[in-house]
Amino acid sequence: MLQWFLKLPGLKPKKYLHNYLERIAPLAAKQYVTADQFKQAQAKYAASRAELADARAKELSARSAISEAKSDSRRAVSLIAQVGDVNARIEAAKAVVAGAELDVEYCSVRAPFNAYVTNLNTREGEYVKAGTQLFALVDDRYWYAIANFKETYLQSIKPGQEADVFLVGYPGKRYRGVVTGIGWANSPDNIKQQGVLPEVDRTLNWVILASRFPVRIEISERDPEHPLRMGMTAFVTVLDRPAENVDKPSTSR
Repeated sequence: MLQWFLKLPGLKPKKYLHNYLERIAPLAAKQYVTADQFKQAQAKYAASRAELADARAKELSARSAISEAKSDSRRAVSLIAQVGDVNARIEAAKAVVAGAELDVEYCSVRAPFNAYVTNLNTREGEYVKAGTQLFALVDDRYWYAIANFKETYLQSIKPGQEADVFLVGYPGKRYRGVVTGIGWANSPDNIKQQGVLPEVDRTLNWVILASRFPVRIEISERDPEHPLRMGMTAFVTVLDRPAENVDKPSTSR
């Protein structure tokens, strides 16, 4: 009879056993079925319930594993950090490498041009802060003399004219030069600025002095026995002729 209920279509195995157990329970009380048949039905029903509980537990475990796999997949995608053709982690690593290479380059200081080192007041082993000026470079490629000429003379001075430069430190030594530029502005000394309006003195000075503008002369001759030094005192004479074998420079501003 048990096998007959198990083979009924449309009923689940647990429901078969539950219905069968309910049918034979009153029959067992009236001894229409044997005690062994009743115990066997109870045992199969209990085993069916245990199998169902085990299947449900396995289902929960599988769902949990699927959820964990999806979470791992999202975490892996996040760690890869791929957006289109750009990988954020690779780009970040490249930036770190470039920064390290730049730090290595900073360990060696190279002048961008031939120059003299001056005002160097540090010793080996001293600590240096980033951005701190340690010394100055005197550019040895070009040397200029700055002559302050009165504004009344500027009309006769043009870029490209030849000039003679005499240094106080080397008496009798003449350097050839060429005018490279004339200053376009200077700071007036008779006007004070307060706020947005200029302050003009009410007093009148009857002696008016001509303003002076800087004229830059590039020294075209070099003498190793008479080295040029920045800040030396010079006397300049601008000649009324163009400099020879010197390209005409553009006017400086």
